[in-house]
Amino acid sequence: MKAEPTRETILAAALRLFSQRGFLGATTRRIAGEAGVAEVTLFRHFGSKEKLFGEVIRVYSFLPTRKGSFPGWKGPATRRRSWRSRGISCRPSTSAAT
Repeated sequence: MKAEPTRETILAAALRLFSQRGFLGATTRRIAGEAGVAEVTLFRHFGSKEKLFGEVIRVYSFLPTRKGSFPGWKGPATRRRSWRSRGISCRPSTSAAT
């Protein structure tokens, strides 16, 4: 496999698994398996799961191109800090619905 097709295959597999399982549920081992490459190949191309996720967002999302459309928006991390300062949790509830 050449580098560019391998990279694109990994990105496509990562998109599918991040979409289906979320960031925490999509393991690098499973992403590599879905792409048909060794896990070490994934790390050679992207370095870390976080960098892979960032690249998936950069490649497949329209948001980076729309960044200028939202004046004053500093990104999701700023919003989470703002919520935390007001006592609002950013994590889903672990309690079962009754």
